[in-house]
Amino acid sequence: METAPPAFLDLLSPAVQGLVLTVVAYEIAGGRRPTEGRRAIGFVAFALVFIAAARAIPGAVPVAVPEVSAYPSSRLAVQLLTNAVLAAPCVGWMLWRRRGAAALGLARADLSRSLAIGALVSIACVGLSDRLSLTFWTAPDTLRLLLAQVGVGLSEEIVFRGILLGSLMRRMSTSRAEVLSATIFSVVHIPQRLAHGTGAEDLMVDLTLLFVWGWCFAIAMRRARNVPGLALVHAVINVANG
Repeated sequence: METAPPAFLDLLSPAVQGLVLTVVAYEIAGGRRPTEGRRAIGFVAFALVFIAAARAIPGAVPVAVPEVSAYPSSRLAVQLLTNAVLAAPCVGWMLWRRRGAAALGLARADLSRSLAIGALVSIACVGLSDRLSLTFWTAPDTLRLLLAQVGVGLSEEIVFRGILLGSLMRRMSTSRAEVLSATIFSVVHIPQRLAHGTGAEDLMVDLTLLFVWGWCFAIAMRRARNVPGLALVHAVINVANG
């Protein structure tokens, strides 16, 4: 009789590998000089080749096509509206205080670099997951789910990595701000997990994973200086490891 693996092994999941990859990629591209950006692209390209080679080993990739769950347009609309409503008060407050788009993590100067690295890391995250299937990723329901998760990612990254992290860094050291923002990011997900009936053990694992997520993205944000690329990775991880 087969038994389920211990819940703590989720800490070694492809999602966490994707988070670490995100940190490393943005750290390598940490400066504004073109050579540093090329290093990041080269690193992620190497990671993609490595993943592809590993996947070429017989049995490394699941033979069956991942199941595509139904995700109707009505659900997409509700998800996008929900995230817009949740993020609106924070965004409105910052705009009212005339902080500008940069305070939201939407600095135009670094937008293209952030998106380019985020796109490459997203491809690598797909390779790390068990949903390496063109059929899965081109299915209409998957595309609608991905769009919904882009909304989730963008709203959460603006609030937690744009507004919250930026505000904390003005009041305390960078390391403390990163840890505190990651803690808050983890804790605010408790009601959602409880509403879905998550048990005590799984809840602790989820909160630990969310803390790791928040900390990794906070570190990456220090280098990315922009949230759109992180929002894209956020969305792809949610779908690829959902």
